[in-house]
Amino acid sequence: MNKVTLLIAILSITLFSNATVLLTESFNYTATTLGETATGWTTNGTLTTGTGRTIINSALAYTNGGGTYILSETGKTLNHDYLTGPASPSFISYKEFNQLNSGVVYLSYLYKAHVEQSQSQSELLGLSDANSQSGVKPWIGKVGSGTFRVGVTRSSTSSADIQWGTATFNVGEVYLIVLKYDFSTQSASVFVNPSVSSSSEPTPVVVDNSMKTAKTNLNYLLLKHIGSSKAVFQVGGIRISTTWAEAIEGKSNLPKLATPTIGIASAITETLW
Repeated sequence: MNKVTLLIAILSITLFSNATVLLTESFNYTATTLGETATGWTTNGTLTTGTGRTIINSALAYTNGGGTYILSETGKTLNHDYLTGPASPSFISYKEFNQLNSGVVYLSYLYKAHVEQSQSQSELLGLSDANSQSGVKPWIGKVGSGTFRVGVTRSSTSSADIQWGTATFNVGEVYLIVLKYDFSTQSASVFVNPSVSSSSEPTPVVVDNSMKTAKTNLNYLLLKHIGSSKAVFQVGGIRISTTWAEAIEGKSNLPKLATPTIGIASAITETLW
């Protein structure tokens, strides 16, 4: 085996064996509709009016004072367009990842509310333990002309169980949304625009640690819409991870391999052979 190749392989194993990014989704598919040929995605339910969930060529971009989000301007964007429909059944898209039942899980993604967003409570992309059931998810609610607030539930689909934050945000802007679920405390939190590459978690905009039934395992990325109100928005740059550092990683923080030297390679060669 080439000495330098061996060294790089060993260093790669050391640096990446503890990687905790469970799923990355940039929608870089040739499909035009999610669920047609997009790898790993399934869509079912009834779409009465609107274009559904289509993949568009442009990618969402996000930068703040901490830097540029790791999946900013990466791949393409999912456009969710659901105008009017019956109260049921749900219109669902889901993708599976390796199941978690302990520790902490983060779901990070870029979100842009369309000017036509009109729901007082609309489910956003979240996490679930089944491909058509309730889950841990952020919610969006119209506040006034061009503004919205953010809520969260840790398992319920009922609007009565939504915990709402007091901060308001603007339609048409791109936001970095981070959903956190802690299995030990069974609480769900949402962060909006946390500083990219920050070393510690800021105060979330909203938390749900109610006494309602919580999730004991999670293994689906879930996007569900139910109801007759208009919901038009875009999401992209999705990452599921188990550390805060990975949830808000910046482009400048990609891991780098050390430059190998002949001396190190020789030492390894003598040890192995």
